[in-house]
Amino acid sequence: MRKVSLFLVVLILVGTPVLAVEGPYAGLGLGSTKVDDTDVDLVFSDSAMGWKVFGGYAFTDMFAMEFSYFESGTASDSLFGEKIDVEVTGYTLVGRGSLALGDRLGVFLKGGFFSNDTDATVLGVTLSEDDSGLTLGAGLRYQSTDRIAIRGEFDWFDADIDTLWTVSVGLEFSL
Repeated sequence: MRKVSLFLVVLILVGTPVLAVEGPYAGLGLGSTKVDDTDVDLVFSDSAMGWKVFGGYAFTDMFAMEFSYFESGTASDSLFGEKIDVEVTGYTLVGRGSLALGDRLGVFLKGGFFSNDTDATVLGVTLSEDDSGLTLGAGLRYQSTDRIAIRGEFDWFDADIDTLWTVSVGLEFSL
């Protein structure tokens, strides 16, 4: 299984070069979400493995609009001996500006808005809070074939939670 996975990665990385991909795209990503919150004398801090799905439209090789749905996974900590689980789910709508660094590699910055729901569970009771605000991100995009790109990215959310950000790796498919 390990050899097959390595072969697939090498096959993707040696694909044909592509200068510009325009039109619709979709993808998915996996990554780590960092959640920190300080409320009075209580401190919550943990990371969780989360995921996202995204789609968008590249109007040019330098500008795209993108929509995503994300789930943070469950971050856990304990306060006063009691376990607290926090999960964040939400949506983003961002503009993405890209700059090519060669035939296949590029960098991108993105910014826009998010809306999310934060669920905190302690002693079997779940409290929910809705939030919305600004989101910013940056990343690298490697166009491995004419239809597949590999993305590594960082997303930050200006949320009521003190710290909410993700680092993820994903695949983008041109449609």
